[in-house]
Amino acid sequence: MVTRSSFFGLQRSRRIAPDTSCHEIRNIIEVRKGRWLHVQHVVPEPRKHAKLCFARGTDLHGLGKYAEELGYVNNANADGVNGEVEADGLVSQPSSVEHHASTQPQTKLTNRQSSLLSRSLEWFARDSTDSILSGSTVTCSHLDNVSQGSLHSVMEDGNTAIFFIHGVGGCSDLWRHQIAYFVSQGYEVIAPDLLGHGFSRAPHQSKAYAFSEHADDIMTIFDRFCKKRNVLVGHSYGACFCAKIARERARKVTKVVLISGGGPVPLEPEPCQLFCLPSFVLACIKPIIIRGFVSQAFHKNSKQTQEEKNRSFDIPAYVLRATMQGQSWREGDEEYHAALGASTLLIYGMQDELVLLDDEKWMNETIYASQLETLENASHMVMLEQPDTVNRLIHTFILKDTMVHHRARPKRSMSSRSTRMGAHGKTMPHVTIT
Repeated sequence: MVTRSSFFGLQRSRRIAPDTSCHEIRNIIEVRKGRWLHVQHVVPEPRKHAKLCFARGTDLHGLGKYAEELGYVNNANADGVNGEVEADGLVSQPSSVEHHASTQPQTKLTNRQSSLLSRSLEWFARDSTDSILSGSTVTCSHLDNVSQGSLHSVMEDGNTAIFFIHGVGGCSDLWRHQIAYFVSQGYEVIAPDLLGHGFSRAPHQSKAYAFSEHADDIMTIFDRFCKKRNVLVGHSYGACFCAKIARERARKVTKVVLISGGGPVPLEPEPCQLFCLPSFVLACIKPIIIRGFVSQAFHKNSKQTQEEKNRSFDIPAYVLRATMQGQSWREGDEEYHAALGASTLLIYGMQDELVLLDDEKWMNETIYASQLETLENASHMVMLEQPDTVNRLIHTFILKDTMVHHRARPKRSMSSRSTRMGAHGKTMPHVTIT
């Protein structure tokens, strides 16, 4: 069932209950009685082995014994390679590589060999000063230190979920660039629409939009979809829900990203403000409200179209009024945020006219395990204005301090084993009595 609400020509579709004939029914969840939320839950396809490319002149001699063990190169062709490791483990030599292409056949790598090589190269790509998204050449000579094992991030084992929480007036579609990117990187993504937003139900009871009600909804979704490791990403008002989950589910939250979240101050609606006006009055001036929000939330040189900007703040007037009046969270003060134990990344657009830089710095000083990243030529909707940069910052932050080294266990010979065991098997440690 779909209804439409219109304000001066601005129309939007709103799903208010699950339709049994709709193929998207799995995305409509009743978190509590009568509270139907639309949730984008995307599970990535099983990742195939990545294709690794090498430029001409890559020093494969630097792999040393590791490369020889893999059978990837030999002394005859290690000086000038211009090939690639494909998903099936074949090392191909393009025809542009002079005599090497005609003299060297394709070498077949085992699954283990191909996996070890790719993991090592990925690690060094992340460890370099370049972005992990850049196509810069990885010099294999740096792999000497991992000749007997491989390095990878524990966040990439398929047991990590990323939750994206939007702010007032937005919807899960605001995260479309982040959803597409992180799903392609193998992460499970959950992005809900708050009640009254996006395609979630929009009841008329004002009390339904209180902060505590929204927080309970998000907490229910987190409990339902959380995995072994979980990353929370919140924008503006959504940053408050991330902080609350990080406090109440501390053992399940691995990392937190707060975008344009502001300072560690309690939420309390102002006694007299624009959103105290009756809903029908707000409906009449809604185009003015949207225009004011867009002018403050987007950089003047933003590449988004006017339609895209308007959609970033598109909810019914009664929902906007109730949500703004329901922003009551007195416990969310400096002391509350100081107790956050999860590693936290703060992202801020330098042209943001809705959140002050001083507030972001205050939050950075309050949360002990936090770092602040500022972006030029970006405003409040920084994830829309600079999606690639935001994706890179979040991904690098997720991988930070999560690398582990799996070292291959050497095989023990029977003779070495027998030196530690008696004639009948295991023995107790020797005790010398003086």
